[in-house]
Amino acid sequence: LCIMRPLIIFDLDGTLLYTLDDLANSVNYVLQKHQLPTYPINNYRQFVGNGVTNLIKKAVPPTIHSTEKFTHILNDFLLYYSQHQYDTTRPFAGIVDTLQQLKNQNMLLAVASNKMHEATVSIVEHFFPTISFDIILGQIPQRAIKPNPQIIIDILQNFQLSPQDGIFVGDSDVDILTAHNAQMQAIGVLWGYRNKTELKNAQADFIIQKPMEIIDILGNN
Repeated sequence: LCIMRPLIIFDLDGTLLYTLDDLANSVNYVLQKHQLPTYPINNYRQFVGNGVTNLIKKAVPPTIHSTEKFTHILNDFLLYYSQHQYDTTRPFAGIVDTLQQLKNQNMLLAVASNKMHEATVSIVEHFFPTISFDIILGQIPQRAIKPNPQIIIDILQNFQLSPQDGIFVGDSDVDILTAHNAQMQAIGVLWGYRNKTELKNAQADFIIQKPMEIIDILGNN
């Protein structure tokens, strides 16, 4: 009898890595450069999570959305962020130990992010040099962003697994909806950018305060 290894899929920003300051500072830098109002860092908790285009859309006035100026702002952001994405970004407390323990238990580890694919791969490899993720997927133009479940479907197909073989870990309603859209259970985490109410309203199957609780959930499932 072949017992499939369970698969844990992690969101990146707000789940594995604290990236908020670098994202916020990069957007604010570009807004200032284009003579637009900037925002306090805390506002960005609601801005991030839906991919880079939506991040900029939320930060600039709607009148700019379909203009050439929007493209310039987006490109300026991508360039600036690529040079500053390591300034203050760091793994959340307890994450590296938890990942290591999951690896020791022969779990398959995946990352599914709305951050662009190249940036996702490089930032994961930079901050988790000792963890060998089995697959890292970021945003590519031909795949719809989360909460569309395609990124989870692609990961499952890669390992020839079904949704029941995996669980998704994320910090926002986007992550919970992505998992449920793929018929997969979801763990909502409280150390990220959103709050318990949002995770409850999205009907997270589990809500946890510390990374190590993931191991308890897997043990009890």
